[in-house]
Amino acid sequence: MKPFETLDVEEDKIRKIRKTLLNICKEKNLKPLDLTQGNPVGKINAEYGWNSIELIEAEIEGHSNSNAYCSSVGHPAYLEAVAELEKKVNQLDFTSEHILAVPGAAVGVSTLLYGLSKEPEQGEVIILAPFFPPYTKYINHNKLTPKIIDFANEPVAIDMIGSAINDDTRAIIINSPNNPSGQIYSKRFLRKLGEILDDNEHVLAISDEPYRNVVLPHEEWNSVIKNLDYQNAAVVYSFSKEGRIAGSRIGYIALHPDFPEHKKVISALANSLPERGIVQAHTREQFALSKCELPLDVDWSNMLNLMMSYMEDLITNGHAILPARGGMFVCMSSKKYDGTELHEKLLEQGVGTVPGIAFGIENYVRLAICSPDAKYKDEFLERLDKI
Repeated sequence: MKPFETLDVEEDKIRKIRKTLLNICKEKNLKPLDLTQGNPVGKINAEYGWNSIELIEAEIEGHSNSNAYCSSVGHPAYLEAVAELEKKVNQLDFTSEHILAVPGAAVGVSTLLYGLSKEPEQGEVIILAPFFPPYTKYINHNKLTPKIIDFANEPVAIDMIGSAINDDTRAIIINSPNNPSGQIYSKRFLRKLGEILDDNEHVLAISDEPYRNVVLPHEEWNSVIKNLDYQNAAVVYSFSKEGRIAGSRIGYIALHPDFPEHKKVISALANSLPERGIVQAHTREQFALSKCELPLDVDWSNMLNLMMSYMEDLITNGHAILPARGGMFVCMSSKKYDGTELHEKLLEQGVGTVPGIAFGIENYVRLAICSPDAKYKDEFLERLDKI
């Protein structure tokens, strides 16, 4: 057998949808409206940008280490800076010893799951639907089993989580604001969940929160790790969305300040990175961010106002939505079609969306309002009316 003869890796669904969209639009001579990918674009934070330029200029002159390897745990100044950020955001006493630099939140979540899969090599991970689709891939890849809880409402979800946790449960992933729904979990829900976890200390609570700084006006993000009040917890963060630098892939894992043997755990997780072909988080990004005032100040007001406008107009036109409170997406449904059918009907009109079945909500489609094409809202609504 030749190398890779039987290799069959599924193409990324969102990029595949984009290809299909472009082909349909070419055939029908339509302008594509691509609302598929959560790819933030626009002005980046100026301080971060100028820091990056200064570092590159110093590298050209040979006067900087920002283009060199650093510790697999992370550049000390970066670890200090993000520990201070976590103190500010979550009002808990993080130190640099609780932080591991990683190339984005995806690597952060998968690194924690990889660590869990080592002892013992089995178990379940609870995720709340709707959920970020790659979670199931990360879980399965690490030989764990996803257990999906439908988040219909908070009291029901709490009861279901309580019933779902057993001796084989290794972790629960909480994503707030949620991708795709924009849900922000309430303090009451998080405190009730913390009470359940207090009776199940073998479960790791993973708070994946890359959208925590992207919140609608008059809404408030609730600190997951503080309201859980549960020491066996970890924050996973990425600057991709906060700073509009999704292609830079820089973030971190922050273990709860009272996490048992946190130094040992951080060291073990850092040592696991090279096992999976990840040498370290990008050095230059760490240098640049360590010199910035954090969190990065980026203006999301235009996109957030557009999100509110989409939700208002969709409701006015008789469509159901999941009321987003943060994030970059709007989930909508149709009275006539399920989510997959609605997605296909919109494709035929030259509009790219992601069917909700990928997120565990089969009657919805997700619209990425951070897409440059989202500004053509009136044209989107006209095409929606045609189906």
